[in-house]
Amino acid sequence: MARRVIIDLDGELFPDVDPSGAPRDLDGWIKHYCGDEGALRLRNLVRKLDQRGYGEAKRGRLHEHFAAAEVRISEEQIDKFLYSKRPRLDSERLALITRYLWEEGLLPDQPRRQRKQPADTIKDLHDGLVGFLDISERALVDLEERFPGRYWIYRASVHDPGQYFKGLLTVYAQSDGSKALSVKEEYRVLGDAIEGQHGFHEVYQGLAVQNSNRPFILSCLRQPTHHGRWPGPRQDADLAVLRITLIAGAKTHSDGKIASMIGLTAANYIDRGVVASPICFERVPQEFPRPEEQLKILSVEQLPSSVRARLSGLVTTHGLTRV
Repeated sequence: MARRVIIDLDGELFPDVDPSGAPRDLDGWIKHYCGDEGALRLRNLVRKLDQRGYGEAKRGRLHEHFAAAEVRISEEQIDKFLYSKRPRLDSERLALITRYLWEEGLLPDQPRRQRKQPADTIKDLHDGLVGFLDISERALVDLEERFPGRYWIYRASVHDPGQYFKGLLTVYAQSDGSKALSVKEEYRVLGDAIEGQHGFHEVYQGLAVQNSNRPFILSCLRQPTHHGRWPGPRQDADLAVLRITLIAGAKTHSDGKIASMIGLTAANYIDRGVVASPICFERVPQEFPRPEEQLKILSVEQLPSSVRARLSGLVTTHGLTRV
């Protein structure tokens, strides 16, 4: 999805738009641009955006959008609209282009959109996955009953080969009826300059769902580049590390709650490609004080023997993949 940008009225950028008369809603903008004069202004607006480097307004981006969403506008019609001396499109097609620019947040003096809250984003992603994977209501209720809680994470370190992270997974129970289980994965290394160990703190945010009676976790870590800047025109975005964790097997307590899990996790590390490795989770007892203070990096010898055996067994069975 292309990034959305909101454009304020600018006498240089939009010399043909009167600030005092700019419409304030989509219906107003559609009416504003449906005549011959409106078509000329709309064409000039899109070309100005193109000259300023806003990727959403470029010819190729328009081709892509209308080929997928509005087949009533052909590539030839778009090109004639953008580059002919007299941009001719009927009122219906002008309305479609206006609607597209409104939805991308590109029309001048458009009311600013409210940024979605993280909980809303998680719910939307959850609902999309449930529909796409055809996950049953029973599976969602089952996961809600047995998965929430805190778990130690044991997995190989990508930063320090031969070392293992002891992290913390928190699965939050939802009380709003949405059935979306949000998760947080936290990794922390205090660092030791004498030993040449660099400290860092990473927090992945995401959600958990269940398919075929096995949970899986989808989470994301935002990473700024170039001191928070992308090279080139996308200068307000961050790079994201995406992590997918698939659970191969789980053990449960007598009350039905998950006690431990073993699986595979894969992430698209920016500087290392896609890395997959085995991962083990052990539920933290409720009475354990401040588990976030126990996060660290471990050698093979420091891993609990049961965890080491389970990780080794999964490597033997499934292997370790680097792309």
